[in-house]
Amino acid sequence: MQIVKKKGVYMRQFFLPRARKGVNILLLCLLAPGWSTLTAKMTFDAGQNRNRATSHEAKQKKYPESWNIPIVPGSKLETLSKTYGKKTALLPPRDLDDQAPLPGWFRAFLREKLAGLPTKGRPQYPPGAGELLLWLKSNQDFSQDELNSRLEKQRQKVQAVKIENKRRAMYPAEWEVEVPEGTKLDKLRKRLDAEFSLLPEKDIEDTTPLPIWFRVYMRKQFPRLPKSGPYQYPRTAVRSLQRMLSNPDAIEIDNKQY
Repeated sequence: MQIVKKKGVYMRQFFLPRARKGVNILLLCLLAPGWSTLTAKMTFDAGQNRNRATSHEAKQKKYPESWNIPIVPGSKLETLSKTYGKKTALLPPRDLDDQAPLPGWFRAFLREKLAGLPTKGRPQYPPGAGELLLWLKSNQDFSQDELNSRLEKQRQKVQAVKIENKRRAMYPAEWEVEVPEGTKLDKLRKRLDAEFSLLPEKDIEDTTPLPIWFRVYMRKQFPRLPKSGPYQYPRTAVRSLQRMLSNPDAIEIDNKQY
């Protein structure tokens, strides 16, 4: 009997702590997935908050300082810029596809006043937007009636902006080429790109990988090029483009033509 008791005591001492330990392990196994999910969610939410903060900060900084204009303290323009400076975070993610030198606050202002502007690609803003910005710079205590009148003129151009944006989107981004900034060719490229409307409606039927500005260049050089079909540009066009890119400061710019 004593031996049995000792065995029983021994058994209780041996198994019960281990049984409790087993229950704890079982509970840990059951709770672990939920805890892992909760921990993962907390980590994800924290990451999202950091990303949102970083995104907001990046959006505030991504517009070059050179695009800003001097603003007189206490002027109507200062009030306008501060009001819409707070709304730059609402600009579309691909707003900078359009590299027109317009400050962020002015872009937010235009998007609120000109409904229907494109949200990606280019152009996204009317070609006269730069002139409106310069007018504001020169008239910082502007007349609201005059500003409304000028905005109405910009509003009438929105449909044309949407049409050009849609047409440009048909040209693959891979056809674009890198042109060194500040070179003669870069200046020419910018002038020619602004004349996109010179390209015929069916220009895209020729799928030769030529950038838009060079297509305009070729059509100004050779006005009789075909305006439709798969063979509108000469076979030597690609080689001509490569020569221009190899010597970006050697090109002669005829100001009368360009």
